[in-house]
Amino acid sequence: MFRIVVTMLWVWMAGVAPAFADASLFVQRLSGKISDAAETSVSQTALILGRYFDINAMAFAALPEAYRPKATQAYVTAYHASVAGRFYKEFQSAGEGGLRVLGVRENGNLTLVGTEVHEGGRRLMVEFYLRRDGTSFKVVNVALEGLLITKQQQRDFQPILISGDIPGLINWLERTGS
Repeated sequence: MFRIVVTMLWVWMAGVAPAFADASLFVQRLSGKISDAAETSVSQTALILGRYFDINAMAFAALPEAYRPKATQAYVTAYHASVAGRFYKEFQSAGEGGLRVLGVRENGNLTLVGTEVHEGGRRLMVEFYLRRDGTSFKVVNVALEGLLITKQQQRDFQPILISGDIPGLINWLERTGS
């Protein structure tokens, strides 16, 4: 079974704001938790995603605006299961890799953590969009190579919604996530 080796790079610089240090550490720890969960099962991956990601916000952001009022809890549940299944499959096929935090910045009520992920000899730029959640954070979106995953999901969902509306999308999510 594969093992994602998460590289913990923690640079303490004078003047780094505690929120930035917290956000950086949150993403590093989250990477390890997702990696460990993905070694176990889809259900463990779903549990970690549910705990550290704002699945409701991501599910609604992934829908084109005209369809958001029609979204149901069944859609959010199917979205969560689909994302967990895809994370699990991706980690299973990724091989060894690591994550390095490149920087942290504030953008309104969001904290953005830029990272570089190394997997199987390639480098991928990943940016985590975090929202404060008490003393910690929740991931509200992720950008891969500059493209928000929820924006890509909107593009992917559009043809399914046109032909089958929300029930058709739920069916598709259930098929593609497992």
